[in-house]
Amino acid sequence: MPAVTPEVKPPLPELPPFTPPSPPAGFPPPSEPMGEMPSPFPGVIPGLFTGFGIILILIEIAFYIFFSLCLFLIAKKLDVPAPWTAWIPIVQIWTIVASAGKPWWWILLLLVPIVNIVIGIYLWVCITENLGRNKWLGLLMLVPIVNLVFLGMLAFSKAEGGGYTPEATKA
Repeated sequence: MPAVTPEVKPPLPELPPFTPPSPPAGFPPPSEPMGEMPSPFPGVIPGLFTGFGIILILIEIAFYIFFSLCLFLIAKKLDVPAPWTAWIPIVQIWTIVASAGKPWWWILLLLVPIVNIVIGIYLWVCITENLGRNKWLGLLMLVPIVNLVFLGMLAFSKAEGGGYTPEATKA
């Protein structure tokens, strides 16, 4: 059998660099090529994020108004002096402490990590008891969604409790 040897072909001639054809007369020259294809809707993603953010802010404002209104009505039921402080963001802590019938220095306990959780729960238990309800119902403030219903129930119900005791807050 004869041996097969590859044929040696001459190298291909060097081609001139590619130049795109020029546009016909009267047309503008082509622009530089872009990195990626442009989106047909360039502002969709930022618009979606903005819309979602606005909706979240409106929901937060609605929750704040509901909580402040409920706290205001609870403070009025318990004859807390200056119940309007329920509408001021940081000062409303005083309204919660006063509605529970505790002295002002309990606000300092709410600044201590871990202790503030226990004190917060206890304050809502005391508020529930001051409104004439079973004090263990105050634990419902720990359950999401249920706490909103319970807060509304405390604020908008006609049952009135024992009221505010000014001696307790003057310690």
